Amino acid sequence: DPDHPRHDPAKAAQALQRAARTGSDEARFQLARLYEEGQGVPQDPARALTLYEEAAERGYGPALNDLGFIYLQGELGLEADPDRAQEYFRRAADRRHPGAMFNFAAMINDGKVEGRGPPDAALYLYRALRGGDATLLDLMTHESELFNSETRKAVQRKLASKGFYDGPIDGDYGPGTQAGIRAAYGGAPDETAADDAPAEAPTEGGVEGEKEDAAAEEDAAETSEAKPETGTAEDVRADATPEPGLPSETTPVLRPKPAPRE
Repeated sequence: DPDHPRHDPAKAAQALQRAARTGSDEARFQLARLYEEGQGVPQDPARALTLYEEAAERGYGPALNDLGFIYLQGELGLEADPDRAQEYFRRAADRRHPGAMFNFAAMINDGKVEGRGPPDAALYLYRALRGGDATLLDLMTHESELFNSETRKAVQRKLASKGFYDGPIDGDYGPGTQAGIRAAYGGAPDETAADDAPAEAPTEGGVEGEKEDAAAEEDAAETSEAKPETGTAEDVRADATPEPGLPSETTPVLRPKPAPRE
């Protein structure tokens, strides 16, 4: 918060540089954002990119998601590369990063992910809801048209299979579907379902090239771990500008803003 009396980007950058030298991926990620925005350090897109990549190489979900956004939009002096963006989003989504789960679902919805369809998109959206993502909750209840009818029907089926919805499977997000979405976000009739527990982050390359459908993935046993940190709706921004060459109805991607620090 620039208005906070203790706001000091330069001091924060120094602390983050020390932490990054000790191997902190979160510090690398936060420092990358300072270099990207020129806060507390001279703006340096190349240095920012290096730090994002270093954190991503170690499987840090926020860095993977940001790199997906950067390659999708062609930022930091890079050419847009939707295929590379998709891979970063997938890796972050498989680590249960909420924004990345939305982004990968959006790419599936837009027909960009070979071998994946509406059930897969619905699974990622459901998992993001269960992870407590307030932005996704707002988008799914107020901007459901971001996803096509088949994806919306698949979400209704997912909600029904977990006991959150008992209405028609018609792709219409009326009061019943919206109530089911809010229930999935806040509570769980089916607490024992494998999907309800965040999965252990897979090792790098462990899901490379897999073609399992959503049903097979859903039935697989998953190891429980702590839920990923999520923010409020104000902590995430949707960039509605599609990558170059794609139509305006392309589903927007999400890039979380830095979380405020006490």
